[in-house]
Amino acid sequence: MKVNKFVLFVAGLLCSSTTLAEEYQWEDTWNYAKIVEKDEDGNYLSYSGRLHMDSVWFDGNQGNHEEVSFRRLRFGFKGKYGDFTSTFEGDFNLNNELGDFYNRITDAKIDWRFSDSAKLTLLKQGVGFTMDGNTSSKRLLTPQRNNLSNNLWFTAEYFTGIALKGSTSNNWDYKTGIYSTDGSDEIGVTEASYFANASVTKSFGKTEMFDKSQVTFDYIYNDEHEDANTRDFSNIASLYSKMSKGKFDLAGEVAYGKGYFEQSDLWGVVIMPSYRQTEKTAWVLRYTHIDSNGANGIRLGRYDNDISSERGDKYDELYAGVNWYYNKDKFKLQLGMQYTKMDDEDSVVGDYDAIGISLALRAYW
Repeated sequence: MKVNKFVLFVAGLLCSSTTLAEEYQWEDTWNYAKIVEKDEDGNYLSYSGRLHMDSVWFDGNQGNHEEVSFRRLRFGFKGKYGDFTSTFEGDFNLNNELGDFYNRITDAKIDWRFSDSAKLTLLKQGVGFTMDGNTSSKRLLTPQRNNLSNNLWFTAEYFTGIALKGSTSNNWDYKTGIYSTDGSDEIGVTEASYFANASVTKSFGKTEMFDKSQVTFDYIYNDEHEDANTRDFSNIASLYSKMSKGKFDLAGEVAYGKGYFEQSDLWGVVIMPSYRQTEKTAWVLRYTHIDSNGANGIRLGRYDNDISSERGDKYDELYAGVNWYYNKDKFKLQLGMQYTKMDDEDSVVGDYDAIGISLALRAYW
């Protein structure tokens, strides 16, 4: 029965590879997510989702925070038939009571690939922009997105709209779309207003300096509305690049947001080198700087914000970590340490500095 296969699949995620090694290889666990095997035309149906857990310890000048929690649980289905692919996933909170663990629908979308190089996506979908905002949480090199993305990107992430994505023969990729800023937990277009995005990426082949590289420019226009489920920025621009040479990777970004209401304009940079020591181990460093042209324009990251919800106007963070991959990004552990400092020129209330340690488990199927 398919239910029994799914139970075995979840058990495989939570057990060690050695526990089940007598019957099958560790990577074979993910085969239990398949409901209908892919046929010769590429049609299939499978379970989809992700399970993320965090254990964190943060100690700062305004207090400390310790937590062990389920960061994300998403579950649903994904399938393809002909030129159409559909995804339906819900977001659940295992930290709540059993009867109150449903959060919202994330993906509820239909993709229509109307040509070999382009597709149209309808209904509720992830909208990615900025370097980390455009990277799925399944594939981040760090447990949390950098704080420049956290400040500019719309962390609600999933919006109802229509998007066009495609590529050209000379290594250009593009995407554009328009979306409702309705804050509904399900599909919604009637409240708030809209925002639109446009993005282009140029990929380069092997050169003397790099084995491969790409440069992306993202632009967001966000119509001002007090009920919008977005950050209070009317215009956002981000330029970022990713380069590889042997086992070394280098990513970097510069981004700017024009604020509205009480949100001031801000800009920032991120530099993130990494080293893939083996197929199973990778090391990563990240430096983030953010500057606001007005008071209280910068918010702290996820766990720092649990210590202090105050805002400042200058932010610096240094992160160092190591990742262990047991089935590539499908099952990995991430251990990292970061130092965070935020200044508030108008008031000492927003002055903040802290050291944080995080251990994260990331799995998806």
